[in-house]
Amino acid sequence: MGITPKDIKRLGDSTVFVVNSWQLYDRETNRPLYQKLVRVDRRLLPAYVKLSNNEIVRWLTLEQTKDDIYRAIGDRHSGSGFVANKDGFILTNAHVAASWSWRFNDYGENHWTEGVVYNINDRPNRHRIYALDQIDDLADWIPGNGGYVFEPGRPRPISNGPRDFFGRNEILTVRFSGTRTDFNATLIRTSPDSDLAEIKVEAGAALSSLELADDGAVEAGEKVVLLGYPYFSQEAYGVEESNSGGMNRVRSFYIPEPTVTQGIVSKLPASKKKNDEGDVKIKDSLGKMYQLDIFAGPGSSGGPVLNSAGKVIGLLAMGRTDAQHVSFAVPVSGVRELLQAQRSPQP
Repeated sequence: MGITPKDIKRLGDSTVFVVNSWQLYDRETNRPLYQKLVRVDRRLLPAYVKLSNNEIVRWLTLEQTKDDIYRAIGDRHSGSGFVANKDGFILTNAHVAASWSWRFNDYGENHWTEGVVYNINDRPNRHRIYALDQIDDLADWIPGNGGYVFEPGRPRPISNGPRDFFGRNEILTVRFSGTRTDFNATLIRTSPDSDLAEIKVEAGAALSSLELADDGAVEAGEKVVLLGYPYFSQEAYGVEESNSGGMNRVRSFYIPEPTVTQGIVSKLPASKKKNDEGDVKIKDSLGKMYQLDIFAGPGSSGGPVLNSAGKVIGLLAMGRTDAQHVSFAVPVSGVRELLQAQRSPQP
């Protein structure tokens, strides 16, 4: 491709390992939100409420009673990102750095395939078991868009309509390749159009950054390289031994090194096309993204996709679990829009 191992080392130094832990809160009370769980036939299942319009929503509460089980709405995960400029601005995915602004699906992590559904304002001992994949819209719930809050002991809403929720990062840290130091990061903004987020660290020194490619310079069939920190990769750990007060202590710590994978751009985003009836606007099912023929495991999200010149053409957004070498990246044009605070000056 024209990228040498020395280039990869330099580019990898600007590719960061991101750790995030967040929780969802009710804006009116500033209290955390919990998913109610119910034991049915020795199984612990999530609880839902069917509204009067037949919509099924999560049974969320602000309280926890001693007789029931609850799970906080939130998550802890890791991802990738890259330094966008020397002042410490870093690009990653919204689903990595601001997960409450993205679809929240905790079924796979908890191995839930069924849920317990109650009718609104009905008796708490009356319920039905539903297969979760048959309940429309549950998997598309975005926590930051709000929802209903119910009493902890019965499916009665505490207000007349949906309430406003907000997410808060309890932990957002960045670690650079080959180091063991975590830098606290601040969420600056997320994109309203793409799975992109901008975060910032105060490193105390100028950082090495990656260069963005020109918009529209990507072609189908072009070779690309992905840098990131997928879970499947072999991990390196440092071991530190110390003696304090006559007691020997051994501590291990993770030293991230990005994984390098190579592939091609297999499909470009759709664009406006012209036919006999005039201009037709074509839309992609997944939004404006590059489709890549490249292997990208979980944890690679937010990693830079580089062309043969070592410039960023996009940011990895997602992979397909049913097709190992099919992944998708947000084009660099979306990255530029997020980094640009103001409109371009008019000529």
